[in-house]
Amino acid sequence: MKDLFLKESFNDVDGVFDFVLIDRETSKPGSSRFTKKRFLETLARTARRTLRDGYALGRGEIRSFCSGYNRAVGQRLCLSYTVLRKELFSAYREEMKRSRR
Repeated sequence: MKDLFLKESFNDVDGVFDFVLIDRETSKPGSSRFTKKRFLETLARTARRTLRDGYALGRGEIRSFCSGYNRAVGQRLCLSYTVLRKELFSAYREEMKRSRR
C-alpha cells in the first residue's frame, strides 16, 4: 500500500476521499479476471508487506481504505462495507499464517 494515493472529492461536502492503488509488484502484468478471492488475497498480502516494511496501519486508515474500496468495487462483489472489512481481516489472518510457515 505504499502506492496508495487519495484525493479529496470536491463534489462532496462530507470530506470524502477517492483512493487510487497502484500495484507495482505484480508478477503478471496485464489483464486478468477480477475475482473476490483474488482481490482479498492480494490486499491481505499487500497489508502484510506494508507492515513488514515498517509502516503502521491504524484502525482509521483501515476503515477509510475499506470504505473507499467498497465504494469502488462493493457492488461488483455484492459486498457491504461491513462484510468486506470482515472478509479482508479474515484473509489477512490467513496470509499471516501462511507467512509464518
